[in-house]
Amino acid sequence: MGEQQSFRSGRTFEDADAGTLAEEITLDYEIAPVAGFPVGRLNLHYRGLVAGGAGQFATLSREQARAILDGWGF
Repeated sequence: MGEQQSFRSGRTFEDADAGTLAEEITLDYEIAPVAGFPVGRLNLHYRGLVAGGAGQFATLSREQARAILDGWGF
């Protein structure tokens, strides 16, 4: 059980395994193990271009996530 929200930039990138993917940040908070995220804390994950290249996934700090979301207009 928990809550999850994703924000997309509107940009896409090509991943060799998964094809075309959206650049996005996902905020996740779980109180029970459901989606594989750590339980009892806010988890911020980025998938896309600025994390080091196409197909890269990164765990973000709140400050990093806020800066990216601000740049996307959220």
